[in-house]
Amino acid sequence: MGVESTIVDLTAEVPVVLRTGGISIDRLEEVLGHVVEVHVGAELSKGEARAPGMLEAHYAPEARIILSSENDVVDVVIGALASSTGPVGLLAGTVLVGLPEDVIELEPAGNADDYAAVLYSRLRQADRLGLSVLVCVPPPNVGLGLAVNDRLRRAAASST
Repeated sequence: MGVESTIVDLTAEVPVVLRTGGISIDRLEEVLGHVVEVHVGAELSKGEARAPGMLEAHYAPEARIILSSENDVVDVVIGALASSTGPVGLLAGTVLVGLPEDVIELEPAGNADDYAAVLYSRLRQADRLGLSVLVCVPPPNVGLGLAVNDRLRRAAASST
């Protein structure tokens, strides 16, 4: 099961994406024939969510989620291992080198499309493994990467 659906508000002159999801912005624009606006999380300042999944903290496993760039991941994992009281895992698009032996590497998530398809199963896997921290290296923030990064950011917000 991948990321949920894209939610689009079609009540205004210009379509507005309220939640990025399984249909990319590029694909929406192609199908609709014009540019769409993206207002993901825009209503949060008013305390209202116009669509499911818009709350700041959402989509979180039991493990604390830490987001990291691929360049910083080794240092972030070392810091997580030093401060954690339990096992630390890693979710990234590819196998990474130079990681400490103590980190539990989840199966690589692949490119942004693949990451979107496996994200929730990997978060549930982190719970099954009893991870206290899951360090995630998000995919590039384009296409379905927008939706994956949105869900990872919300999961990280839930765990702070």
